[in-house]
Amino acid sequence: MSYDAMVSLFVFLFIISGSMIGGMILKVTSGLLRKNAIYLNLFCGGLLGGLLIFDLIPETLGNYNAIGISAGFFLGILIMIIADHFLHHNDIPVHSKVGNETFFFISLALIIHSIPTGIALGLSFDNGNSSSLLLAVLIHQVPEGAALMAAALSSQLSFNIFLFISLLIAGIFAANTFLGLTFQIKSIKIDTLVLGTAVGTLAYVSFYEILFKELKKFSLHTIFVTLLGFFAIKLYFLFI
Repeated sequence: MSYDAMVSLFVFLFIISGSMIGGMILKVTSGLLRKNAIYLNLFCGGLLGGLLIFDLIPETLGNYNAIGISAGFFLGILIMIIADHFLHHNDIPVHSKVGNETFFFISLALIIHSIPTGIALGLSFDNGNSSSLLLAVLIHQVPEGAALMAAALSSQLSFNIFLFISLLIAGIFAANTFLGLTFQIKSIKIDTLVLGTAVGTLAYVSFYEILFKELKKFSLHTIFVTLLGFFAIKLYFLFI
């Protein structure tokens, strides 16, 4: 097996491990929230929103051109709006249960997000920053796995569905790491645009598809559960 293939396999195992850790933590601790799917959705939205606000957005704006990131951000939102429109105007099984739509959007956003991040990781092996970026990827994957599990539980989907999507995300991530290792793409403009797109897709899912829609059912309980998700991420990054 070539060096590039071995690295990609290692990344695949690393990513799926992070997703499983996050998913299992959420599954074990979600007993109280599981009584109401709305609470699980809001906690899930809080996790993703906190990940964006406390980590991904400031880190991305700090390392890349703000104009390019903004362009990609709005492109990501446009992609999700088109996907949303397509789902609402076609007879697709994703609507068979309340909450399946949220799980679909989170899955789609995380898949898109894995493409530029995987390429960036592959490129990092050439400039000596692979260890720090690989650690950052694992750290991000834990809350993403927890959010995906929360959406699966609120949709009453089986663990096998969660496992399949997690394997798919890890596979796409590893494939793009292999691409970065093999072709050594050097266009910072393309990298910036795709990273912005990844952030935009996650932002759409977090703040519109989950939080905006669910917080229409406004109460102290829904606000508390949402903030619980935000502060869980804040504490997570404080202690790692």
